[in-house]
Order: sequence, then structure tokens, then C-alpha cells
Amino acid sequence: VISSFNDSRLLRYSEESLVSKLTTPALTTPVIASAQEIGISPLHLFWSSSAASAAGILLTNPLWLVKTRLQLETDNSRYRGVIDAGFRIFRQERLQGLYRGLLPALVLTCEGALQ
Repeated sequence: VISSFNDSRLLRYSEESLVSKLTTPALTTPVIASAQEIGISPLHLFWSSSAASAAGILLTNPLWLVKTRLQLETDNSRYRGVIDAGFRIFRQERLQGLYRGLLPALVLTCEGALQ
């Protein structure tokens, strides 16, 4: 396969040129350094990251709960699919049922914000 390529193309994209393109200052500068330059504190970055993670968890927790319940079903399934499971859980347990396990997930948002 390599012999079918033109040698000049292979030399143009040598390992050295790829490394120099991948290590430009824009790619190696940490986000916090550039955020500080425009006046955003690391604490502000932490809280905004935590808020974004919490919003994602609030939107996806019902989907994860339905998925988990479907995976735990045995042969005598009481759900006919994802939508049916979501509606049945909501009818039987209300909104509280769809958000079971939310608190541990929200506590774990700090881990993503710290990275």
C-alpha cells in the first residue's frame, strides 16, 4: 500500500513536520492560562464546568435510569421498550422515579470540573 503513494507526499508529511504541527503554541497553551488573560478566574471556570455537568446530568439521568431498568429485566419483561419503560416509570413513580440516583451523580460532577 505504501509503495503506491508518491514518495514526495510521504516526505512532505514526515514525522517531524507532523510533530511540529501538533505542538504549536496554540495547542499546548493550557485553557486556564488563556482564561486568566481575559479575566476569568479558575474558580469561575470550576463553577461553570460544574453547572454544565449538572445540566447534562439533569437532562440524561432519566435516560440512564430507563436504560438500567431495561438491562436489569429478566425474561418476563414488564416493559415493551424504551418509551414504554419511561412512561410506566413516570406513571408509577412520578418524576421522583425518573430521577432516582440523581444526588450521587451530582456529587460526582465535581470530579469532572476539577480536571
